[in-house]
Amino acid sequence: MSIRHLVFAGLATLVLSGTAFAGNTAVILQNGAVNSANLSQRGFSNNGLILQHGGTNTATATQRGAFNNLGIGQVGKNNTAIATQRGFANNYLGVQVGKNNATGLSQSGRFNGANVFQMP
Repeated sequence: MSIRHLVFAGLATLVLSGTAFAGNTAVILQNGAVNSANLSQRGFSNNGLILQHGGTNTATATQRGAFNNLGIGQVGKNNTAIATQRGFANNYLGVQVGKNNATGLSQSGRFNGANVFQMP
């Protein structure tokens, strides 16, 4: 593990554990044949989670702030996730389980981390 990852992990922990920071937290849960979610956050610290279960799942998210954390989980036949993060430290985790999976991610910042898991 590099020093960059350690610093990022420390900053992410600080952001997630501190209530003194002005920030945004959003959780979207969808279960249906066709699911569509759009999340937009702008603040010092942004935490977003989108979970979808259905035949066709589409999720888009935009985060702009100093510290951005986003997770998108999709289970279905057709899964599409698009995320944009702009800030000092950005972290993304995507999990897609289905026949057709597509993820697009753009991160702009000093510390960027992303993990994407796609399974048939």
